[in-house]
Amino acid sequence: MASLHPFTRLLLVCEREAKTMASHPDYFFVDSSGNQYGPVAAEVIKQYWNGGYVNEETFCFAADGRLATWTPLKDVKALYELCVPPRVPQAPSLVARPVLAAPVLHVAEVAKQLEMCVAVLHHEALKLALASVGSKGEEHFASYGELLQAARALDANLDAVRAELKAGISCSDLKQLERAIERSRHLGLSHYELPAAVHHAHRMRALIKMARLALTTLEDAPLAAVVAEADQLHFVCDEVSAIKALLALPPEKKLSEQLRMAVKLGDAKRTDQLQMQLKDLFFERTGAALFDITKFPRLRSAGDFANAKMGLPKQKQDRRDGVLQHTTNQLQRA
Repeated sequence: MASLHPFTRLLLVCEREAKTMASHPDYFFVDSSGNQYGPVAAEVIKQYWNGGYVNEETFCFAADGRLATWTPLKDVKALYELCVPPRVPQAPSLVARPVLAAPVLHVAEVAKQLEMCVAVLHHEALKLALASVGSKGEEHFASYGELLQAARALDANLDAVRAELKAGISCSDLKQLERAIERSRHLGLSHYELPAAVHHAHRMRALIKMARLALTTLEDAPLAAVVAEADQLHFVCDEVSAIKALLALPPEKKLSEQLRMAVKLGDAKRTDQLQMQLKDLFFERTGAALFDITKFPRLRSAGDFANAKMGLPKQKQDRRDGVLQHTTNQLQRA
């Protein structure tokens, strides 16, 4: 039986993968920096694999609980086989045969493969087919000029858009990523880096919404959550920058901004809490020195107070004894 040509075999493998993707569960995974992502579909992880963002040692965990613990991707059989399809086994030969050169394809066969690759947007197979055109000589494809031109244009467009998708994911540039996603969809691309790019863009848009909401209240927990997510994505926008600037303020200034927002929102309970925090911070910093008696020069001693009043000596003595005395000793409690 004649063996399938590599182009045809590659297309059949891709078709088989597309039919089996739906049977895979969603997974969590941890990148090389220790950041956790997910849950994402298995096909998204495959695109991360194709883009070089995950590898055999990447730890994964199935969202449906089928894995007891975090497991290296190479040990998750179904996921690993999805990312690295097994080689198509060759039929055993009963008679030893000499090693033969690869079959020489006719021009019509190469043209057919080009047509198939363009139809299904299979980039790797397309490059192989174009390489075959170059090896056979373009003069043999004069009657397929329009197809060859379309194939080369598609190859260039796929190179550009896939590079743009990778760059957008790498630098978390939302505008660049959205442009690349739009170009990908215009080309009809639905695989390779596109699912990962769509997922990444969705997280960035969700982060912007979360940041805007956090800026309307200036509460500590939402602000911290925004910064944590932004650092994980390596994402920067005006809203995230504003939050980081607020959190970098001295404590009293940050509390003052939060108090201003609470008053603006009419949140009486939070206003009281923030006022107490400001007072506590103030007394914590000033301490007992704030109430040092030397800071109040207009205070008079008991004798001065008594002598300043007209009256008999007995009355002055009573006034002197009745004046509240300043002491550093702890007050007696019942």
